[in-house]
Amino acid sequence: MRNEVYLYIPDKKEIRSIMSFLKKFWKKNHILSKNLKVFKYFYLEKKKINFVVAKYQSKIIGVMGFISNSRYSEKNLNKFDIIWPSVLCVNAKFSGVGLKIFNFYHKKFKKKNFGLINFNINAKNFYRIFNYELYKMKHYYMVNKLSDDLKILKKKKFINKTLLKNYKITFKLIENKNFNLLKIFKNEFKNYKYILNKYIKNPFYKYKCVLIKINSKKNVLLVFRKIKILKTSIIRIIDFVGSPKDFEKLNSLFNYILNKNNSEYVDLVVSENFKFNPNNVGFIEKTNEIVPSYFEPLIKKNITHLCGYNKRAYRNLFIFKGDGDSERPNKI
Repeated sequence: MRNEVYLYIPDKKEIRSIMSFLKKFWKKNHILSKNLKVFKYFYLEKKKINFVVAKYQSKIIGVMGFISNSRYSEKNLNKFDIIWPSVLCVNAKFSGVGLKIFNFYHKKFKKKNFGLINFNINAKNFYRIFNYELYKMKHYYMVNKLSDDLKILKKKKFINKTLLKNYKITFKLIENKNFNLLKIFKNEFKNYKYILNKYIKNPFYKYKCVLIKINSKKNVLLVFRKIKILKTSIIRIIDFVGSPKDFEKLNSLFNYILNKNNSEYVDLVVSENFKFNPNNVGFIEKTNEIVPSYFEPLIKKNITHLCGYNKRAYRNLFIFKGDGDSERPNKI
């Protein structure tokens, strides 16, 4: 019997114990406490569970999940790996356990870069102990000019004229049968295996992965999904492999996607270092108007999205909605 807090990475036989702990100390109906398929998809890697577990006298007193980008990639392709914490849950009777867990996590993965996404603003001082730079993410949207019956947005607001000229855009939908076309991204932070395993083969959401060529030269990749709600739909940008300047050239593509899907609007939540001029692509930066973030269930209020990086990661990393566990479903 151990009389001190013991921290470790568990093997798969402890999945049920972790799920039970989350049910008791996190949220009774949280999907990770009741859905084994979701739990395994995000956290089971070979024979290990991607969780840090804290035990005292053989009982779990705290847990924290983590997800690394390299779990979706070929390890030798991903030279810039980043790891994301997820669901830090502790028994409140044991003070300081969360700090112990996070300290163990940082030492265990000291060679990786560390990121944060959608963390609780009340925990900002906690993360600053570990030298994270913390930021608000920006939320942009573009309304379908052909949609007159708005059910999500309260009013129709859009940029009347984009500032950039039209660019020649060609694109191709990427699926299992032609994913080899993505091998041109093999040296990217998010390489072709990452896109295949995280999005194309995703068992919960139907992502659209679009390979785009700009002016017959530059290749970029857009990942989005259609969210159906209230007898309407919106388009959510989940990921993008390319530069902010590349993104500014895609106005015609976004108009096409909106019209083809008959969706109200397309939106983008991204870290503030993804610096682009929204007017150039027909987007508006959200201010006071309500643009929902959550659809499982639908919550019609604005949410402040937060992210963070260690200093080494910030120079190279744009954080999108698909990063970390932000695309974990809340219901199946």
